[in-house]
Amino acid sequence: MADARRLPVLNLIAPILAKNKPYTGQEPPDDYLDRLIQSISFVQGHMTVLENANAGDFDDAVKCDIYKAQMGGKYLPVPAQDQYNRNANINTPVTLRAWMRSKYQCETVGSRQSALQRLTQKRFLPTDSPDTYEKRIRPLLLDVADGDAQTVGFLKNHLSSDLYTWMRAVAPAGIDAFFIQLKDMWLKRAPNLNRGQNYQSNSSAEIDKLNSKIASLKAQLVQPIQAQPQNNDALEKMYIRAVRLEMPVDASKDLTSLDNYINDELIRRLGIANTNYTKLSKKYF
Repeated sequence: MADARRLPVLNLIAPILAKNKPYTGQEPPDDYLDRLIQSISFVQGHMTVLENANAGDFDDAVKCDIYKAQMGGKYLPVPAQDQYNRNANINTPVTLRAWMRSKYQCETVGSRQSALQRLTQKRFLPTDSPDTYEKRIRPLLLDVADGDAQTVGFLKNHLSSDLYTWMRAVAPAGIDAFFIQLKDMWLKRAPNLNRGQNYQSNSSAEIDKLNSKIASLKAQLVQPIQAQPQNNDALEKMYIRAVRLEMPVDASKDLTSLDNYINDELIRRLGIANTNYTKLSKKYF
């Protein structure tokens, strides 16, 4: 009976799950799981109703089995117990995530000591943006507590000049807060201020890059968004677009909210790009 009650919900999410590539360690497990869970969040209400009416219909064990089915390569088969974490049973999304983190650390990153050693050798490069930097650094932080003060100190030391000074003044309480503050500072700063060097020889390239960014943002603003509330595939594409524009995880995900966020964010970024272009033009020409 439970299988029959679950079937309509499973049929709804099956096409979406089929579009997700199996997890083989191609990215940090948190990124994969968060995206996977978000992609089927539209049925969470149905799951809750079924679970409340019939305990066990969609409890954590059932959800865990859904996520386990997305594993592949070295991540198959998922063992019943987590050999990395005191043989805890892998029967909830939380315990599955813990196992994936530890296995990814072992298979891809190496030991925690090795990861921390590599972390101390990293830097926020002149070619980096906060996103490219975070993508390089996050895999080294999988088993590190968010509030680990030593690691936050390592991250601060990756910065130079003004960004380092500003980050010290802000004093982020944890790793997540560090990356959030870095993005905020990056958006507010003028190009190249954090490097403390004279990049006048590259001014034309910087202006060309800003011109390209402005053109891209304008193109996105005039691009029609064709999504219907009942079209889950189109709505998912719209959501992905909003996520790429750094939509907060707790923001509303209905069609109108996504549309408003995308347009507001593109307009805001276009304004920043135009301001930076004006500053560079006045500085070098």
